[in-house]
Amino acid sequence: MGIKVKKDFVEVNNTKKDKKEYVYEMFFKYSIKNMIFFNDVISFGMHRYWKKLSC
Repeated sequence: MGIKVKKDFVEVNNTKKDKKEYVYEMFFKYSIKNMIFFNDVISFGMHRYWKKLSC
């Protein structure tokens, strides 16, 4: 995967994307999934039950 970072945009495999949009996508693509997994591990899945109770 070829990534070129310029001042206002990011070029990924010859496709230009807005820099802010690219960073936002990458953050949510990886960090949110990892956070949910980590919450499952440290709470033994109870965070899902607690979430239902608070809503």
